[in-house]
Amino acid sequence: MVCKTGARGEQLEEAKNINKSLSALGNVIKALTDGKSSYIPYRDSKLTRILQDSLGGTSRACLICACSPASWNVQESISTLRFGTRAKYIKNKPKRHVGYGGTHADELLAARQEEIDKLRAQIQDMKASSTANQRIITRYQRKYGDLRPVPSGCTPDEVDGPSVNMNEFLDLANERSNKLQGQVSAIHKEASLARHALAEVERHLLDEKHVFSQVRTDVAHLLMKHATHDNEMQSEAKRLDDLLSMAKHRAKTMLGKLRPLARAAAAVGKAAQAVQDSARKQSNAMHHMQGKVSS
Repeated sequence: MVCKTGARGEQLEEAKNINKSLSALGNVIKALTDGKSSYIPYRDSKLTRILQDSLGGTSRACLICACSPASWNVQESISTLRFGTRAKYIKNKPKRHVGYGGTHADELLAARQEEIDKLRAQIQDMKASSTANQRIITRYQRKYGDLRPVPSGCTPDEVDGPSVNMNEFLDLANERSNKLQGQVSAIHKEASLARHALAEVERHLLDEKHVFSQVRTDVAHLLMKHATHDNEMQSEAKRLDDLLSMAKHRAKTMLGKLRPLARAAAAVGKAAQAVQDSARKQSNAMHHMQGKVSS
């Protein structure tokens, strides 16, 4: 195709980049349709990254194949039709769009946020339960004073009933408090992991936004370059058209001036031919007379 278009310089480099992107797109379509590839090379080019959702994601894809009826483009037409045939077998999986664009990162972010909210609610419930237990302990301490553990040598009959009950209650309260502290520590750990995952998702989103912004800038630059090139081509075509019109006008003017000269030259030629014929006749007559005189 490059040899047919005759591209040179920047146009040649641009054509090379376009061919690389189309080659990467062909590899992606092949990987999506053969049913054997576990890895889809979306990141091999900016074009495939832009079309990722349309090719194997949640969007509805439409491919328009442009073919030429000319016989000298038959190979390109066949290649284009094969390309379109492979693309027909791509099957997208519809999903409900969520957040910024329905991407996996947005879904993961929403799931992590829901987990964080649940953990925060559990922490608040545990804090409230711990506060209630602390109030009960404080109330019993005010009522019964400084409660000490039961000595190992004493029997339940040797100790007052309220003291034994309070010791058991304190043991249970301490055990429950320790258990709650362990649960709170585990929840804090899970919350920390969730925050790290959230930070990773946000970083991934920023990277994707940066890539999209760069691609959008490149596309705008290419469109501007094509528009400038088209304007230059139109200006050059207009200049050549003006030169052609001027040349036609000059040729018409010269023809108008040359026609009288051609007619005059034709008249002079006829007059010269008549003079030559007259001179020839006179010369023949002179020779004839000289012949008679000599005889």
